[in-house]
Amino acid sequence: MSVILYEDEKFQRIYETLKCKDREYACIFSYPEGWAKYGGMDATYRAFVDDLRRANIMTWNRQYEDDQQPLGVVDYGGVLPYRSDIEFLKSLRGLRYNLIANDGGETNFNGCMEKLNNIVDQLQYEIIRQVPEWDKADTW
Repeated sequence: MSVILYEDEKFQRIYETLKCKDREYACIFSYPEGWAKYGGMDATYRAFVDDLRRANIMTWNRQYEDDQQPLGVVDYGGVLPYRSDIEFLKSLRGLRYNLIANDGGETNFNGCMEKLNNIVDQLQYEIIRQVPEWDKADTW
């Protein structure tokens, strides 16, 4: 199984998209108590994305017995968010695949995998809910 070492731009775009969606994912980050831990919404999203980035680097290192180190702090800003929920979902699922398939346990910084799974689930639901057949479908 191969692992992709994503460039910082991917993590910047994830952050920008979370920021644009504002409080849509508040429950995932234990609003407001969880946000106070980092000093607000933007800082909470940055911390989450930084954890994902570190997990990606550690997964790469474990898979290829490498010693890649973060090139410093990600410079948030200057990139555009994902253009659509589907683009955002595809990006998150790709990242999740890398982290889940190679998870040795230590890459789950501050519960970032659980949060990532919850965001993916919620995003998938939002996309499916927009399909006209969703309202027409019987649940019984």
